Amino acid sequence: MVSVTLTGALWTIFLLICSINEAEQKVFLAKENADEILGRHKRANSRGEEMLTGNIERECIEEVCNYEEAREVFKDTYNTDVFWSMYIDGDQCSPNPCLNGGVCADSVGRYDCICKAGFSGGRCETDNTQCLGNCNQFCKPGYKSYACFCAEGYELEKRDRNKCKAVVDFPCGKAKKPSSWNPVSPLCTEEECPWQVELKNEESKTFCNGVILSNKAVLTTASCASKFANFRVFVGKQQKQVLYIKTINLHPRYRKNSYENDLAVVKLREEITFKKAVVPPCLPEKDFAENVLMKAGQKAKASSWQKDGDTFSELLLNIQGLNYEPLDWCQQKHNFTITSKMFCVQADNENGLCKSSPGSPLITSHKDFSYLTGILIAAPSEYNCRNGYVYFKISRYLSWLKPLLRGA
Repeated sequence: MVSVTLTGALWTIFLLICSINEAEQKVFLAKENADEILGRHKRANSRGEEMLTGNIERECIEEVCNYEEAREVFKDTYNTDVFWSMYIDGDQCSPNPCLNGGVCADSVGRYDCICKAGFSGGRCETDNTQCLGNCNQFCKPGYKSYACFCAEGYELEKRDRNKCKAVVDFPCGKAKKPSSWNPVSPLCTEEECPWQVELKNEESKTFCNGVILSNKAVLTTASCASKFANFRVFVGKQQKQVLYIKTINLHPRYRKNSYENDLAVVKLREEITFKKAVVPPCLPEKDFAENVLMKAGQKAKASSWQKDGDTFSELLLNIQGLNYEPLDWCQQKHNFTITSKMFCVQADNENGLCKSSPGSPLITSHKDFSYLTGILIAAPSEYNCRNGYVYFKISRYLSWLKPLLRGA
């Protein structure tokens, strides 16, 4: 004899199944049907039992029944299976093991989760709509699944939609990896800093740095671009290309003698000839830059033509192992206003760091691609570089940069 608790549970299951089946036909059961379910029958082994119509209490509650006996009561396979899965080994869907709104379906010795759109896994534990780092460049969340997309000059592979492949000869963000790095003498080789720009005045004296954005545009500070009426752009470390200015686009919110929004896009008359030693870094997407590239623990590298006092040398610095620091840390270290459009990096080794100059790029690598994350500011006089270098956050200027590049 099964326990009173089990009897009540099985009755509940049976009544639930019956009510679902009859709900679409009528609200109340006919008298003969109600009597069949609710009427009390004599216990098993009573006279003429085998002649009675199948009854769930007699067959499976007062006695232990088999599948065929339960089938006689329910008359169809589906409802018999629902009852049998809970009768034989309990309800494995109570409590519901499925996550994220998944519906549990009980079976004998197991359960199955029916997941909502956008979720997968044995317990619906995987959110397919969120970017989980599968894309090797950019990722966009979606209703049912995330979607990968690529930087300029790349497209998604046909067989693997998580990967981007180059569709141009010299795509952005591809630089030679340094075989070794000497913190005592941190210099770039020919192909390690291929995006570096050098600004020279009419006397051929270097006065600022910059970075290649495209084959017809470079980025520097507005204060650098406004320093001389005429200047030229040099790219390449060994075989330098000399380029002349077409237009200068100062940031619309830049004000002279202010260090805020101090950025300028310089458009060129001629195109830069790209090669292994001359390519731009990739421009990141905003969320990708701030949540992946610039998160705590990521390392960045800075490059700059070395500045000694007011003069520049022909040494191209390559300062690696720079740590991204929190904004509040940055604000405490410096005696001028650090806005949300800026950030700080700190070096483990200070050698070379204070010999960089405004307009120098900060680069962060991710999955073999190099991205532009910052431009060194032209800071006020009270700025102490040994407390960390301050950069403009490129991710906060993409809405200004991208339209200018489309029109370049």
